Amino acid sequence: AFSKISGFNSGSLRIPSGIWGVAGIITFFFLARLLFSTQAAAFASLLFAGSNLHLIQSRWFFPGTILIPAILAAFAFILYGIRHKKTLYFLLGGFAAGFALHGYFPGRGAPVIFIAWLAAALILWRRYNIKIKHILAFFVGMIITALPVIIFAVMKPDVYFQYFNHANPNRGSAIFSYIQTIS
Repeated sequence: AFSKISGFNSGSLRIPSGIWGVAGIITFFFLARLLFSTQAAAFASLLFAGSNLHLIQSRWFFPGTILIPAILAAFAFILYGIRHKKTLYFLLGGFAAGFALHGYFPGRGAPVIFIAWLAAALILWRRYNIKIKHILAFFVGMIITALPVIIFAVMKPDVYFQYFNHANPNRGSAIFSYIQTIS
């Protein structure tokens, strides 16, 4: 859309990633405000905005970097759900987490992170009173939003998992081959 307005140049290609970078700072602020005070969240957001990693990734228009706000929003909605005991917030968190699956980096690690976090919340943190309906609402939202990615991964697993097949020289081996690759 920006290239139609100002022509096909580097500025028009970087405007959308800058917008996603600002969205990341805003979602980071709201997540930090849930965990800490408003002043601490503002200060942390300024540090986050000025960090080299955020500045570098905000310049790329790459699906892995533009979907990081979705992961932050998912955690924020989960925390809102825990705090207010409303299933709707868990559903919205699931929608955001499912949207993150459409990206490269978030799409690979996000499901494991959310499954582990929600399992710990259900088993270890009983004082937060997280119910099965909250976790089901989260996963229903995540599956609805991620359904196109899930269908693609099931229909064309060789294409979807192409990076893992080419990045691991021990491909075709058991899961422990990744440990051998790293060591």
